[in-house]
Amino acid sequence: QGLVYLSLPGGLFLHTDSLQMIQERAWQGKNLVSEKMLEMLPEESRPGIGIDIVSIARLERALQRRPALAGRLFTAQERAYCEGKRNAAASLAARFAAKEAVIKALGQAFPWQEIEILREAGPPYVVLHGQAAKAARGWKVGISLSHDGDFAVACAMLRAA
Repeated sequence: QGLVYLSLPGGLFLHTDSLQMIQERAWQGKNLVSEKMLEMLPEESRPGIGIDIVSIARLERALQRRPALAGRLFTAQERAYCEGKRNAAASLAARFAAKEAVIKALGQAFPWQEIEILREAGPPYVVLHGQAAKAARGWKVGISLSHDGDFAVACAMLRAA
């Protein structure tokens, strides 16, 4: 059987001599890392995850009714990127969902301009400014965006920098 080590956030390790126990718990859908174990971690080392879904049509209508809203929700660079896309509303909705997901992962709200979702060559990435950057406490924020049909969705996860 042997000793099995599982790496946990914050550099903690769980060890067991029963690989069968790990397989059984995974098969039963049980978490190997309990809430109690995460509570033992200092707050600044706890990972955060956020997810959000946005109705593309709803955001598009809101932006049409209040044109200044785009300037409050998105940076100039975000707007420029999305306006160059075939379906600008879907790209903006995905970025709005990503901003909401980042807020959930960080555990507190920030002005929209402090969370920037950019894309050059390669996948989109997050740039944090101001209080949002301070709240990240050295964590890097990874994101995944998607849109299809009526909805845009995003997931954000804090990970070691």
